[in-house]
Order: sequence, then C-alpha cells, then structure tokens
Amino acid sequence: MISSTRPAAALCALSALVLSAPAAIAFSPLYGAPAFVARTSPFSARLPDICPALRSSPNGDDTDAEKSDNNEMDRIMYTLGIELGLSLGDLSQLTENSEERTHVVRGLVDVCGGRIDNAGCEAMLSQYGGKLKEVIRERATRAQQQLAMAGTQMLAEMAAQPNAVSLPSGVVVQVIDEESDTTQGTGLAPSATSSVQADYHGTFPDGTVFDSSLGTNRAEGEETPKFALAGVIPGWKEGFQQLVEGQVAMLGIPPEMAYGAKGTPDGAIPPNSTLFFKVRLEKVLTAGVSPSGLVGADGNALTGGGASVLLGADGKPMF
Repeated sequence: MISSTRPAAALCALSALVLSAPAAIAFSPLYGAPAFVARTSPFSARLPDICPALRSSPNGDDTDAEKSDNNEMDRIMYTLGIELGLSLGDLSQLTENSEERTHVVRGLVDVCGGRIDNAGCEAMLSQYGGKLKEVIRERATRAQQQLAMAGTQMLAEMAAQPNAVSLPSGVVVQVIDEESDTTQGTGLAPSATSSVQADYHGTFPDGTVFDSSLGTNRAEGEETPKFALAGVIPGWKEGFQQLVEGQVAMLGIPPEMAYGAKGTPDGAIPPNSTLFFKVRLEKVLTAGVSPSGLVGADGNALTGGGASVLLGADGKPMF
C-alpha cells in the first residue's frame, strides 16, 4: 500500500549514484488539483527543449520523421532510446534550462556512443564530480523546500472549504460524494482496529500521481483493495475513521502524519511531503461502528449477551 516508486524514484536513484549516498530529490511543484486520472509525464513533451536533435522522431509529424516511417529498425532503435530514457527518469528535475539539458544529453550520447573513452570519463569526473554533487545537493534542498511550501499552502486552501473538517493532527477530510444515506446516521464507520475495503488515488500537491488502486494499476476483475487501518500511515488511519461506507472524500495529510522529514527509503515519497488522496470507502470489513456502537461480524450492534462477535484487524474474534 502506497508503495509506488514512479514519481521521484528514478530521479532519486540517479542522484544517489551521483552523490554516492541515499537521497530523496523532490520536484518543483506546479499547483494542480488531485484527481482520479493520472497525468502523463511532461518529460516527453519537453524533449525538443532538451536537445534540438530530438525534435524529430519516428512517430513525429515533421518531414524527417516521415522519411523514416518505412524503416522499422529506426523505430526499434528509437524505442531502445526511450527505454534508456525512462530508466533515467526526468532529467529536467536536475537542470534549470534547456542549455543545461542539452549538455546533459550530449554527455549521455558521448558515453553511450563511445565518443569518449574510460580515461576521458574519469578525467571529467575527477575534475567536476565534486562540484556536481554540490549542485545536486543545493537544487535538491531547494526543490524539497518548494514542495513543502506547496503542500502547506494547498492543505490550508483545502481546510478553508465549507465542508472540510480539520482534525487536531492537521489531517483534513472533505467529503465530496455519498453513496449511502449518511444523513440519517445509518452508514457503518471504521474504528482504529478495523479492516476496510477501499479505493484510493494519491497525488502530490502538483497533481502528480504516486500511487493508485485505479486505472491501469488494477487488473480486470480484481476486487477493491482490502487493508487494516492499524497498518497504514497515521493520516489514513485518522481520515478513514471520519467516513462511512459509500462516501467518497479527499484526505489532506501533512508530512508528520505521513512519511515525515525522511520520506520513504526508496525515494518515492520525498521528505516533508504533504499528500492528497481521493478515497472511496466501499466496505468496513471488521470492527465497524454504527450510531448505536460497535458492530459485530453479523452486522448487529454488540450487546453483553448477544450472539454478535467483535472481529479484530486480523478478522478473528477479539473475545
């Protein structure tokens, strides 16, 4: 749960290689609203800005691309380049302008194309490797600060909405849709020890998706994820307890209720990240709460001598 490494992992892996130490490199935030639909990476859209030589491709619309349409090997080799590029991630995260990105691409082409030998590589690394580390650290720190500021601002904006509820911990819950008669108090809510079945879609403040149970992430026929609230981040544990079955809500979770100042070890969640989730609580599986109190496995309120049994997070009777 919440383990996708797509948004920053490739960048973190690259920076870790350069810095020779674990690092979490954040991206510069671009404000946007979280949504269920994942956004396409902007990297491909910026290829012409990175290097003029990349303005033509086997699938492009210009004359050069049309000339190569009939050459299948061109497309195969171009696909190899795409695979290599995807393995590196969005290099624009480490650069500030198109000129810098052009030099990065030149270095990649020279090494991969055999235009510079090992001795030449070692000489450049010896002369400029230390300065490169300094540049990456400085830019990473600045990007992390921008990310933290963006999250704080967006969380405040969310809390100011009329139907938003701000919890003492800083978690913000905003119900945006309902599929059950919650106004009459008939919905079943989870407790801290509940297991639930729910969909989720997690984004950073700029709308970049880092984890989702929807879309291409779910195989056809696969059921909604099930998980115990005792085993998720504190912000989820608190937020889900404010919902009842059938509700769709936004959860705004500050860093201290998510992954804190360190982020995740794999770099998927950068340090001090405020996270935003759109969730749908489909069903409370165990230890649910109704207006009349705790509900047992048979769906009835627990009583001193009744047949109802309270189930724990593991699905087994607690007593």
